[in-house]
Parts: sequence; structure tokens; C-alpha cells
Amino acid sequence: MKKLERQSRGLYQAARMASVGLELALSVVIGYFGGKWLEERWGFAPWGSIGGLLLGFGAGLRSLWRTARPADDETDNTDEPNEKPRPDDHD
Repeated sequence: MKKLERQSRGLYQAARMASVGLELALSVVIGYFGGKWLEERWGFAPWGSIGGLLLGFGAGLRSLWRTARPADDETDNTDEPNEKPRPDDHD
């Protein structure tokens, strides 16, 4: 049963990581078209597109960060310690 749980957890993590690129691309595209819509509505070209692109890129990076952070935490939870004990540490 544990093996099946580890495999399914691994598949879930792989699917989540694979979706990061799509999330980043969609965030940028949605931001761009949202900015284009603002340009057409209020007429301040090209700043709507540029602002939309920047906001979309920022949203995509935030999504990337939120996806990568839990994966990084799981790799840190190994049985082996990552750092050597310092000489002044006493048990």
C-alpha cells in the first residue's frame, strides 16, 4: 500500500510541475488581452498591453513559486541531515 501511495504522490507532483509552463503562459496571455481591452476602452495605448503583460508575468511567477516551494520542502525532508553538526553543538 505504501508503494502505491508513493507512486500516486509522485505522479501528482509530476503533473503539477508539468502544468507550471501552461500556467505561466496563460497568465501572460490573459494579462496581455486584459491590457488590450483596457486600451480599447480608455485609449491609453500601449500602456495597457505593457501593464497587462507585466501583471500576467508576475502572476505566472507567483504561481511558479507556489508550486515549486512545496516540492522543495518535500526534498528537504529526507532521512539524511543536510548539514554537518558544528563542533560546538552538544547532544
